[in-house]
Amino acid sequence: MPKWPFYWIAQQLMALLFVMMSLVSRLTGGKIFFRIEFVGKENIRQVRRPVILIPNHKTFADHFYLAAALLFNLRILPMRTMAADWIYGVAWWKGGFLLRWLVQVLGAFREAKGFGLRTALRTIRAGHSVAIYPEGVAYRKSGITDIRRGAVWLARKTGAPLLPVALRGIEYSNTKEFFFGRRTVTVVFGSPFRLGPNEDMDRALQKI
Repeated sequence: MPKWPFYWIAQQLMALLFVMMSLVSRLTGGKIFFRIEFVGKENIRQVRRPVILIPNHKTFADHFYLAAALLFNLRILPMRTMAADWIYGVAWWKGGFLLRWLVQVLGAFREAKGFGLRTALRTIRAGHSVAIYPEGVAYRKSGITDIRRGAVWLARKTGAPLLPVALRGIEYSNTKEFFFGRRTVTVVFGSPFRLGPNEDMDRALQKI
């Protein structure tokens, strides 16, 4: 796929930006931006793409925190991400064109019923990684909300390992706190696991 080198460059630039913002936060005593900390990176060494990453979902910037944690990681990157349908419905005069251009440059693809999972399946079978937010929505409160079945279907269909990721410290955040929140965002990688092709759906959802 000729677009993959382009995705790689775009993802690394965005990841570098967030790493630099974290550095600025440390240099200013937390007065500007946020700090990013990483836990469980040893779990990444247990897998090699294609990998299905399953982060929890707290904000619309989650993917960039995740990218910062994976900076220059050739075991997983580049990867594609399933993006919410509402992004493709934002009017152009509200910045919709710019938003859709950004997610496309970063390798995202539309969630639209059927299309998203078919794209994810082709991506995994081509040997590349995919990130899917199992909750399907940004749940700003503590904990997680209901898990959808897409990641389970993809894991059972392809046999690719699932790599759980927990994003902590950004509950109840908003745009103002993104710039002046004095927050520490922790990206935690859990132990990877696989689902059998005939794994019970409810049991698989519980594992996730």
